[in-house]
Amino acid sequence: MLAKYAAAVDDGDIVEIGSYKGKSAVALAYGMRRVLSRGRTRLYCIDPHETFTGQLGGKFGVEDRRDFFKVMLETGIYQDAALINMPSDQVALSWTRPIGLLFIDGDHRYHAVREDFMRWAPHVLDGGVIAIDDSLNPNVGPTQLVAELTAKGFEPIERCGKITFLRKTASMPQAPFSPQWRSILVVAEKNVLAGGLLRFSRLQSAIEPFGIEISFAFEDLSGPFHPNNCEILSMKQALARKWDATILPGAGFSESFINQLDRFHSEVFGTRVQAVLNDRSRKDRFLKANRTFAPHSVVFNTRDWAPGSYTHFNGDRFAIVEGGIDPAFFAPPIRRPKREYANFVVGMQAKYLNDLTAIAPLLPDHVAFHVIRKETPPIGTLPPELQTLTEQGRLTFLGTVEEANLRAFYHGCDCILHLERFAGWANLVAEAMACGVPVVCSDKGTLAIAKAGVTANIVVPDDAKIVAAAILDVMINPEAAEIRAQAARALISRFSWAAYGALFLKAARDDGRKHYLLAPELGFHGKWPKESRLLDIDSLLPFCAEANVLDIGCAEGLIAQKLMEAGANSVHGFDIDPGRILSARALTAHWPEADFRADTILPWADFAGRHADLLRASYDVVLFLAVYQHLSADKRDTVLDSLLAMSNDVFAIRTPDRLFEVCNLHERITRCGFASSYVGQTGIGGSAPLRLYRRTKIQL
Repeated sequence: MLAKYAAAVDDGDIVEIGSYKGKSAVALAYGMRRVLSRGRTRLYCIDPHETFTGQLGGKFGVEDRRDFFKVMLETGIYQDAALINMPSDQVALSWTRPIGLLFIDGDHRYHAVREDFMRWAPHVLDGGVIAIDDSLNPNVGPTQLVAELTAKGFEPIERCGKITFLRKTASMPQAPFSPQWRSILVVAEKNVLAGGLLRFSRLQSAIEPFGIEISFAFEDLSGPFHPNNCEILSMKQALARKWDATILPGAGFSESFINQLDRFHSEVFGTRVQAVLNDRSRKDRFLKANRTFAPHSVVFNTRDWAPGSYTHFNGDRFAIVEGGIDPAFFAPPIRRPKREYANFVVGMQAKYLNDLTAIAPLLPDHVAFHVIRKETPPIGTLPPELQTLTEQGRLTFLGTVEEANLRAFYHGCDCILHLERFAGWANLVAEAMACGVPVVCSDKGTLAIAKAGVTANIVVPDDAKIVAAAILDVMINPEAAEIRAQAARALISRFSWAAYGALFLKAARDDGRKHYLLAPELGFHGKWPKESRLLDIDSLLPFCAEANVLDIGCAEGLIAQKLMEAGANSVHGFDIDPGRILSARALTAHWPEADFRADTILPWADFAGRHADLLRASYDVVLFLAVYQHLSADKRDTVLDSLLAMSNDVFAIRTPDRLFEVCNLHERITRCGFASSYVGQTGIGGSAPLRLYRRTKIQL
């Protein structure tokens, strides 16, 4: 039975807790060998082989290690099994690899077997299997543990002899976040003082307690960015080292630099992470970098990237993690001074200077502007309107404000003005809010923190009258402005760098799986909203009661779950991605009639032969969703014809409209005795419509 479940591991490793003399390891390894394509799965046997008396009186010790090695040599299993000669609780502390099958057969005392379960079950992939040995003897801990799990709703999928097999679901203990990286490289073309680089130098301060070090590498080292907590390297130096992860911040690079991003494809650069540090207005630039850099993970820093807006990006995993701030550093004074304004100071960045030519004339003369990130320009280089403001003492250039002096800058302002037309995360607004300073801002880069009338006055940047009115409102109604500032301070405190660091590292890590659908609550971190997968599926449900269903391209099993809930008799699903098969098994763990396997359907005859033990001669409903377009042109019609022949009633297909027309699929399907029953709509992100056909001719 252990061999059977080992052979069914489609993703993740096999871990055995308590290996003794290696006999169960032999069974597990033989199961692995049944599947010749099993390349990524490894077998780890964990046993300290120390002197110990078991709960039932058995004697264990160092001699068992000799017998373990002897069995490995006699059977040849040493080629597949790796012995970890340490106590399981110690190994679990540093374990990072995903597990497809966990076999618990160690210390049988209740507290010990429960500890093994609690420490190791979180590492089992959803859909994976947890096997617990000696779970029928009422005098030992495994039986008590299985009884507890069953009482909590975890139904065993099978009991065989002394072993109970459970399917891991999302409701079981999940792996806590723990950083897996120690060295992170941030690569950019030029050394510039930009928010995208400052973000990661500030992140370093938050993750340093975890023992993680961030370094920066530039093609051009000359520049003003020299953080005191991060190493600055030349690109040549960086290319000579090994890194756990490499981050590409933004896309403001030359074509030449972008075209060379494939040099980071080597394994020595670890997990490749594309940090998209702007809104969708710069999508084309980010896509160019994405195609060359080929990231494992893509992390956006603004919710402007709504679900379905980044389906053209490549990557295995996607997430939105917006930004961070140091609430303690930017803490406002205990009480903001109330004063009669000799000058009402508006703080801003130099990039909005030209906007002042229209805004300043609409404001009283005692409104002054303090500009950061720009030194005082030489006389005669400013537009006349701005030159006049400078001469009047209403426009002051503060240059580059050092990190330690930022708080003083904000506390010296009565209002902060942010007029971005495009942005990712607005540091200016976030820091001002943390300082308790009222904010007038656009909605670019502030979607997470600027709530109109609640935490900020939100304006349209190109409408000078609206901007001026919003600044006047802060000045004329200081009590209301103070209430907004306090609400903003409370909101921004949630965005600490510590919180950002944990979220970013968790989102960016490569878990070894290619995520397709986006449903974080289910553990899916892909680019396609789950709604795109389920779009118009309700039209299929009336045909599924007591039906047998074949689902080719079952993905994560969302549709199969809906069909089982609708009363389907059985669902047999296939997908080429083992990770998705595990997800499908987890989602449908309560229905033993739902069976999923990972395999390619090409060539069809070979596929049908490999799965003759499962496949029926015919099904009431056959689903062929988002698969046809991915098959080679010379083989896909053979698959289509075979599936049509297997459908007794309903055939459903989802493929792009253009391909559907070019390949004359409607004509091909109707010639096989079907009539069109339903055509759905194009989904979020451009997903193809669902087409349903009903059989009109009885097959002979």
